[in-house]
Amino acid sequence: MGNVHDKLTRAAARCGVTRFLFLSPIKVLGEATGRGEVCTESFPTTDGDDVYARSRVDAETALRDIAELTGMEVVIVHPPLVYGLGVGGNFGALDCLVERGWPLPLAGIHNRRSLIGRENLVDFLACCVTHPAAAHETFVISDGEKPSTPELVHPMAAARCRATRLFNVPLRLLTAAASALEKGASARWLIKTLQAGSTKARERLGWLPPCSAEDQLRRAVRRTGDSMTERRMPAL
Repeated sequence: MGNVHDKLTRAAARCGVTRFLFLSPIKVLGEATGRGEVCTESFPTTDGDDVYARSRVDAETALRDIAELTGMEVVIVHPPLVYGLGVGGNFGALDCLVERGWPLPLAGIHNRRSLIGRENLVDFLACCVTHPAAAHETFVISDGEKPSTPELVHPMAAARCRATRLFNVPLRLLTAAASALEKGASARWLIKTLQAGSTKARERLGWLPPCSAEDQLRRAVRRTGDSMTERRMPAL
């Protein structure tokens, strides 16, 4: 665990914090799932070459150790990619390309990608703060929708009154081009399948996403005119 995280956790325990929530990206459980496979809390943590993922695994281990010594309750949450108004990262980059109306070489991608909207994630974290059954548990969480990358682009474009401009490039060529441009991580997110289950959260805590993916995507995409506000987005 990094020095900053270690100090923060120990300080929280000393100050009498009774429950500590730690968000750790789902990539600590892997960056892809196989055909018909769903990532759950039972997946082993990664021991691969991704330095960031390994640092998160180390942080989780140290956090549990400190909690065991102090009695502080720990809740670890593994969200997939988070989308919402003002969110950056891969979602923000894709949104920017759609906004500019650029043709995108994504038509041949047939993956399935779990996501979670910012509003649903905040609601789940609020549930974890108070629910007795959340103590000392780890949760994988998602909206429940599993759109392909093209299926994600379509409603984003519709919300901006943009045409969906997708064309097909062989995946091998697309991956090679992304690697040459040092965009391999972004390409993996766009191409690979990562299906995340949230059965434990629903059964253990009785949690259901309060907002649909369609509504959250509509709010996530920045609008530039009043006419766009009332425009219906196609469902995922």
